[in-house]
Amino acid sequence: MENTIKVKMARLKGGGVRGIALSGYGSDEDMVGTAQAGFSAHLIKPVRITALKAAIERVAGTAPRQDTLGAPATRDRGPMP
Repeated sequence: MENTIKVKMARLKGGGVRGIALSGYGSDEDMVGTAQAGFSAHLIKPVRITALKAAIERVAGTAPRQDTLGAPATRDRGPMP
């Protein structure tokens, strides 16, 4: 089953599911689709570890207050380590 369907079903059942979409696709349509499915963030591969860590912290609610990555999705593909 496609992950977007799994997240939608879990959210419909009342579960406090939070997910981060990790995809090779990053069009506006792709990002809207994952947001509509209930994903809390959408990262595009390849993902920098700093972007992944920031998304996890943001979704988990542990991000520092001065976190500037408040958007639910990012197109951050910066240089890979």
